[in-house]
Amino acid sequence: MYDFLGFLEISSYSSDWSRHISGSDPCQWDGVSCSENGGGDVVELHFAGFEFSNSILQSIYKLPALQVLDLYDTLLAGEIPQVFTQCTNLISINLTLNHLTGPIPGSIGNLANLETLSLTSNVLFGSIPLQLSYMKDLQFLDLSDNQLTGSIPPQLFSLSNLMTLDLTSISLSGGMPQIFSRNLIRVSIGNNRLNGTIPSTVSNAPNLAYLEMNNNHLIGPIPEQLGNCRELQWLDLGNNKSRGPLINVLPKLLQLKYLKLTNNMFEGTILDELSILSSLNYIDLSGNLLSGNLPSKIFKLNRLQHLWLQNNLLTGTIPQNIQDAVSLLELRLERNNLTGTIPPGIGML
Repeated sequence: MYDFLGFLEISSYSSDWSRHISGSDPCQWDGVSCSENGGGDVVELHFAGFEFSNSILQSIYKLPALQVLDLYDTLLAGEIPQVFTQCTNLISINLTLNHLTGPIPGSIGNLANLETLSLTSNVLFGSIPLQLSYMKDLQFLDLSDNQLTGSIPPQLFSLSNLMTLDLTSISLSGGMPQIFSRNLIRVSIGNNRLNGTIPSTVSNAPNLAYLEMNNNHLIGPIPEQLGNCRELQWLDLGNNKSRGPLINVLPKLLQLKYLKLTNNMFEGTILDELSILSSLNYIDLSGNLLSGNLPSKIFKLNRLQHLWLQNNLLTGTIPQNIQDAVSLLELRLERNNLTGTIPPGIGML
C-alpha cells in the first residue's frame, strides 16, 4: 500500500494542483496513476503545467514504486536533491522547462532502470556526471539548454540502448566521443565549443536519422564513413571550421531532406549527384569556398524549397531550367562571381 500520509504531504506542495483534488483516494486524483495489482502503489505522476515547490523532489522517495515522474513546466527551483535518486524504480523523468540549478547529482546513476531523462531548459551547471555513461537502459537523454561545462563523457555515445541524445547549447568543450551506439537515431550537439574532427565511427550508427553538430569548432572533412548512415534525413554541420571537398558521401544519403553546411571552408564544385537526392527540401551551402558552375541538375529536385548558395566563388551563368524547381520558395545566389542574365523562367516560380 502506498505511503498515504507521505503522498498527502506531497500534495501540499502545490496549491495550484491541489485545487483539482477530489475524494480521499489519491489514485483517483488528476495526474496520478496507481498499480493495477491491487496494492494501490503510486506508479506515475503527471503534473505538467502545475506550479510546485522544490520540496516535491525532496519527498518523492516516499513513493518507492514510482516509475514515471513528469514535472514539465512546474516552476521548480533550487537544486536536484540527492534523496530524489532513491526512487530506484523510476523509468522516466521529465523536469523540462523549470528553474533548477546546481549540478546534476552523480547519484542519478543509482536509477539503473531509467529509460528517459529530460532536464532541458533549466539552469543546471557543472559537468555531465560520468555515472550517466553506465545507465544501460537509457534510451532518451536530453540535457540541452543548460549551463553545463566540461567534456562529453567518452562512453556516453556508446550506451547500447541509447536512441536520442540532445546536448545542444550547454557550453561543452573537448573532442567528440569515438564510439557510437548502433541504436542511435538522433544526435544533437550543436551550439557548444566542441573541437577536433567528426569521427569516422559515426558509421557504427546505421539507423542515424538526425545529426546536428552546428556552431562548434569542428575541423577536417566530412568522413566518408558517414555515407553508411543510409537513414540520415537531417545533417547540420553549419558554422564550424570544416574543410575539404563535398565528397561523394552526400549522394549516398538518399533519405536526406535537410542539408546545412553553411559558414565552413568546403571547397570544390557542387556535385551534380546531389540531384539524385529526391527528398531534399533544404540546402544551405552558403559561406564556403565552392567554385565552378551551378549545376542545372540541382533544379530538378522537385521538393526543393530553400537553396542558399550565397558567399561562395561560383562562376558561370544561372541555369536556364530554373523553373524546373517547382517547389522552390527561396533562392540566394548573391556574393558569387556569376555572369549573364537572369533566366526568364525565374518568373514562373
